[in-house]
Amino acid sequence: HFAEEEQHMESMAYPGLETHRRIHVDLVNKYTKYLEEYKQGSGAVNNEIFMFLKMWLAAHINGVDKKYGEYYHQKSA
Repeated sequence: HFAEEEQHMESMAYPGLETHRRIHVDLVNKYTKYLEEYKQGSGAVNNEIFMFLKMWLAAHINGVDKKYGEYYHQKSA
């Protein structure tokens, strides 16, 4: 998903692409950390990961992704 999104941003010369890529890398790193903790722990998923995902979905999709969508629509007009 991230690679396709970044390719789309690149194709429209989105000025925030590099920042957006860093955000994606940060998300993957956090996910990997949670996954490793899960594998090394009791096998239970704690509420921390759900809170992280909820926050990320709200902030990233409704914030960061929305900005590039607006840029796309302005550029297409």
